[in-house]
Amino acid sequence: MIGEISLREEKILKALINEYILTAKPVSSRAIAEKYRLGISSATIRNSMQDLEEKGLLKQPHPSAGRIPTDKAYRIYVDNLIKPEKLTLPEKEKIKKELFSDYTAIEDLLAQTSRILGRTSSLLGVTIAPH
Repeated sequence: MIGEISLREEKILKALINEYILTAKPVSSRAIAEKYRLGISSATIRNSMQDLEEKGLLKQPHPSAGRIPTDKAYRIYVDNLIKPEKLTLPEKEKIKKELFSDYTAIEDLLAQTSRILGRTSSLLGVTIAPH
């Protein structure tokens, strides 16, 4: 249990944020019940979503919509609900090999780092030089 929310609410919040990240659309209790199989009814999920909304973690864009996470919810998600994946030894070795090449300019190193980060995470990789 994270501070002010129960274990059930944690599971619902994590599922809702995962779904919202995938679809960028408000998420309904029914969608969570059907896709994430938490072992609870959509009515129970809906009640928990209302509790999460009262705690400032979810909001409802309009009365007939599902819910979307707030900034506070994303902070809980990043700090507590997602677990970083461990790299395999071959992945680590490949990254070391690619990073420890002979770079003549910091821009080349940053560009390569960004490419590796993007490829490894399957997300956008961004790097910036220190001041």
